[in-house]
Amino acid sequence: MHAIEFETDIENGMIRIPDIYRNLHKAHARIIVLTHETSPTTPAVFNPRAFFGVGRQPKAAIDAYLREAREGWR
Repeated sequence: MHAIEFETDIENGMIRIPDIYRNLHKAHARIIVLTHETSPTTPAVFNPRAFFGVGRQPKAAIDAYLREAREGWR
């Protein structure tokens, strides 16, 4: 595996790879995007019922589960 780093602009959802990396024209890559700006979209509000897949569980049952899980971490 090789790691390369470069800066570029994202235009219309596309990232242009610099010509110096032409040999990557047919390669699998893992891409990590770091931006300086904040995202224009509002972050989603955390919903524990959806996260834990317990849409119909009462809050007391979720809290009890979380307390028990936290005790296991200690």
